[in-house]
Amino acid sequence: MSSLKSKPSKSTASLIRDGWTRFGRVYILPTGFGASFLAGSFLMLLIGSAYENNLVNLLGFFMMAILFTAMIATHNNINGVEIARVESVYGFAGETFPVSIVVRNTTKSPKSNCEFSIRGFKKVAQYDARSTISPGSDARLLASFDSPQRGTHHLKRFTLSTSAPFGLFRAWQIRPSDAVAVVYPRRVGDLAWTVSSGLKIGDLNRGSGAEDYKQHRAYQAGDNLRRVDWQAYARGRSLMTKEYDEPTGEGLHFDFHRLHAIDNEAKLEQLSKWIDLAINRGQSFSISIPGKKMGPDQGLAFAHRAWQELAKFDSRADRDSA
Repeated sequence: MSSLKSKPSKSTASLIRDGWTRFGRVYILPTGFGASFLAGSFLMLLIGSAYENNLVNLLGFFMMAILFTAMIATHNNINGVEIARVESVYGFAGETFPVSIVVRNTTKSPKSNCEFSIRGFKKVAQYDARSTISPGSDARLLASFDSPQRGTHHLKRFTLSTSAPFGLFRAWQIRPSDAVAVVYPRRVGDLAWTVSSGLKIGDLNRGSGAEDYKQHRAYQAGDNLRRVDWQAYARGRSLMTKEYDEPTGEGLHFDFHRLHAIDNEAKLEQLSKWIDLAINRGQSFSISIPGKKMGPDQGLAFAHRAWQELAKFDSRADRDSA
């Protein structure tokens, strides 16, 4: 294996060793096309030497020069790229989940065709890999991965890689991360939400358009934009969402304990499906799991909070306590 070492910068001065890898060091190997090109170069040199043909020798040396140029250019194209942050990661078990990271180009030259992968996760697709990262700026990279089982999963190692600009070599570096992926339960189940969950509720639900103002809270992704306090935002405050007490009649209550004759994981999957149906139909709901009750409320932001509780639920602890 061929490896080119990058000169440590201040941000990578205390690199962490992990076996034969080192976080921040750039490694490089020829691609399939690059290996074929390398073999062709040696073949040209052998033919030129055997037949004492200067033109063939010149072609062989020219191909070797291209290889060395490509190796240096590919190395430089990933060197100096760091992970600035990993944005929120969530998805559903049995599906794919997107991962968005922000990378920073710490050098004075642009970078192109940079990708990333996560150790232990199978990548399905890479998006925006061809975007150019300008010198000294940040860029967002997005990829999707096969979701593991329900729960929280630590994304410990990210691999930043590139094969640009010639495609003859692939260069990569390993970067540590403390990011966590939250994988929600699958959205499956055959029960209607009026069976076994059956409890309907009437309560004061927070909604928009009511006269009875309740409070402000920090804006969350999925909130209705008509409920954002734009006047406060124009005065320099952060994005805030207005909450109101509004009687909306009957809502739905999804209760973990009312689901019988199925195991705990099947209960969580059924609750996950009901939450999905509720937000698609615009209905308010509350949900109860052992040790936790949420709602009544509605909207995508509330649904994600409920799904997170289902993802983190320890079914073994509940079984032991039972």
